Amino acid sequence: MHLIHRARLRSIAGAMRAPLLILAAVSASGCGVADGWRQSWRTARMPDRHLRLAGAQIPVELVEGWATRCRSVPFKVERVGKIRYSHDGFRALVAGQANVACTSAKFPWYEARDYLNAYGHLPRGWRIAWSAYAVYVHPDNPVKQLTIKQFKQILRREITSWVSVDGPREPINLYGPPRATRGGRVFMQVAKLTFADPPSKQIPTSSAVIDAVLADPLAIGLTDVGHAEHAPYLALKGTLDPIAHIPDARTLEADQWPLAKTIWLWTADPPDQAAADLIDHLYSDSGQADVKRTDYIPVPRDRGAVRMELKDLPRTQPADES
Repeated sequence: MHLIHRARLRSIAGAMRAPLLILAAVSASGCGVADGWRQSWRTARMPDRHLRLAGAQIPVELVEGWATRCRSVPFKVERVGKIRYSHDGFRALVAGQANVACTSAKFPWYEARDYLNAYGHLPRGWRIAWSAYAVYVHPDNPVKQLTIKQFKQILRREITSWVSVDGPREPINLYGPPRATRGGRVFMQVAKLTFADPPSKQIPTSSAVIDAVLADPLAIGLTDVGHAEHAPYLALKGTLDPIAHIPDARTLEADQWPLAKTIWLWTADPPDQAAADLIDHLYSDSGQADVKRTDYIPVPRDRGAVRMELKDLPRTQPADES
């Protein structure tokens, strides 16, 4: 009987110890688990933040994905109007159909004028992310810059020797991303090549492109930005531009780099609650991590928020962008 009694006591003590161990584990982990429970409870009690997105297809798809990954705010996402080009987003915002226009272009002056007439204020712009590619050369290459025209001619193989761009009498060896990738499509579009074979030797990863450039003094490497500590950028110069540019932060912010695309959000100024929560999320650590996971470069809030001034708006109608 005493043995049975002791066994029962041990069983009861074990049952009481389990919840105490769980509580101790929660306490020892700081407040992570408890905070997670509290955050889930707060999120469940929050009313849905209704996002009505319009604009170009790729920006809308990206923003929708980033919003649905958010765990701190219950976003309800709806696509409104045509989801094709940036101007579809501008028009939907002016018409009041959308509360967020997702575009790859700045708000044109004629749409901004209509928005100002309708609402008494200009829309607010938010740079969220960049997708940018660069041109790399071997550190010993004497050619440091090209005109954009020369670069396109190289991609189209109309220029095949460095001597044509004040370099040595040697062939230009091109290395770049596979055609089916986003980077491959960017360079094919720049060259205005549709059905032709890619002009470069296709290499699957950015690091492999840089390795190929470092192993070949006659190389041009085409891949994403961010590897200049290994191989230098080749600067590009526009026809009317007095200086050549490389894809640094200043050039990207000024829209002066031809191999970059900016993901913009356009809202009322100030934005409504749903749009404001989306913007806060995308500039937060978790939101910027989501942006990185889609292979875009996140823009911090202090460099991303842009208040429009009518005098600063472009005076030409942007081309359709997707």
